[in-house]
Amino acid sequence: EAVEQATAVMGVSETTVNQMLERAEGVPASLVELRRRVARGEPISTAPVSMREIVVDRVARLTSVQRRLLFVIALFGRPTPKEIAGRAAHLPDGAVGDAVHTLASEGLVESGADGFIGMDEATRRSALDIAGPSTRSFLSGWIADELSSRATPPAELAGFFAAAGQARPAFEQSRLAAFAAL
Repeated sequence: EAVEQATAVMGVSETTVNQMLERAEGVPASLVELRRRVARGEPISTAPVSMREIVVDRVARLTSVQRRLLFVIALFGRPTPKEIAGRAAHLPDGAVGDAVHTLASEGLVESGADGFIGMDEATRRSALDIAGPSTRSFLSGWIADELSSRATPPAELAGFFAAAGQARPAFEQSRLAAFAAL
């Protein structure tokens, strides 16, 4: 019955629906991705099946601006106000909303009504892996610079400065964090 309903809703054959179900192996995210692929007219055999493959495929379709914001959000590792993430990614204010909308429509981030954006842990790990060490280091420096002008816990700043390879500010912020913990 479910296959018949899916066939009617998606306008594809029962064989295609069964191939999608088999290829997804019970993983909802894979099934959603396969459904997107079929809707675009792409063959099922080329669709990614692991979460990492899904994220790689979606990131490949992004512009450099959208990728940069995605990687910054992943580096934050927690829900972050979109204006802070946008500034840390060095995006003009007008471009942030469009980029967040695209990232959300691709299923890479979640945007809350409160203006915070974040992502699930599997997507975060995949995005950080895709970014690579030099991009993570470079963007960590931008994040540290942006957060330095705000009331940010020293331990968080120390982590970003350290990831950026900026030893002196990382050490100074680590000391402040240690003293604050006493």
